[in-house]
Amino acid sequence: MKRINFIVLLIVISSSLQAQCFPDSLVYFEKGSFNSIEHSQLYFDIRKNLNSNNFKKCAQLSDSLFRKHPETDFGKNYASICYDQVGETEKAIAFLIEGFKRGNCVFQKPRKETFMWSESLRQHKEFIKLCNNYNGGYHTPPASRPELRDSLIEILIWTMDSPEKNQFKYLNSEHYFKTVPNWENNVFGKNLERKFDRLVSKYGLPTANRVGERMTLIVAMSIIIHSPNVDFMKKYEQYIQEEFAHSTLALLRDKINVFEKVPQKYGTQIFYSSKQNKKVFYPIEAPDDVNQLRLKMGLDPLENYASMNGVDIEAKYNQEYNK
Repeated sequence: MKRINFIVLLIVISSSLQAQCFPDSLVYFEKGSFNSIEHSQLYFDIRKNLNSNNFKKCAQLSDSLFRKHPETDFGKNYASICYDQVGETEKAIAFLIEGFKRGNCVFQKPRKETFMWSESLRQHKEFIKLCNNYNGGYHTPPASRPELRDSLIEILIWTMDSPEKNQFKYLNSEHYFKTVPNWENNVFGKNLERKFDRLVSKYGLPTANRVGERMTLIVAMSIIIHSPNVDFMKKYEQYIQEEFAHSTLALLRDKINVFEKVPQKYGTQIFYSSKQNKKVFYPIEAPDDVNQLRLKMGLDPLENYASMNGVDIEAKYNQEYNK
């Protein structure tokens, strides 16, 4: 019954032609690294201008990115939205089709914070073809282990329905590390990890080929990345390395280091220091060289990350750990 309800929910939130290809889905799977600081800066400037609805600037930056770095996949889903909004429909369609070939786009009803496709794009025969080729809201290539995909979705449903979910406070970054000492009492988190372990034991690790769509893998990624159980994170570190983007692996490794009171490598972990009365980075191993490390993992410069999170860049020299 829950499986049926979930499919109904997807159909309700999906719309036939007024669809949105969710661009952030690509972030979890892009395995490439940036060629230079300039390469990464261009990519993140595209995202910034898209988020501020500056489509013309976003399209200009996209032209520059793909002219200078024609081999990159970074930014193509974002660019498709920008090109559509400035009337370059053919470019938008071409990049959108590439996203679907990689299996990382999902059609969903546009929300306030997302973007509507233009009328000309929605009437384009290739766009209509894409809309006709999705199933229950998802672009779904054949799954070699559909039972594995369905089990992941059942776990997702359980997280929504479980009366214990309020104990899962570590999903809220403000409480993330406060819950660690109480891990043995975190019934929801322990049950969630137990369910995932059983799934892996029964079907093997979820991969794009096995589940048929990359978006479903985000459920698996979230369970691992957001766990406050360092042994559980280490157990699936190799899986994250093989199946997800370099940036996701960087996030996981930094979290493991922070839990073990070891300086992080990539500067992804931040906390509010009551002692300093401001947000700071957890200690970084080589703060002056961190951008080169971030570059190799497909992360933007630390200055961008600091600004986005309201952290003074000088906080990269912090040596304090959260108590």
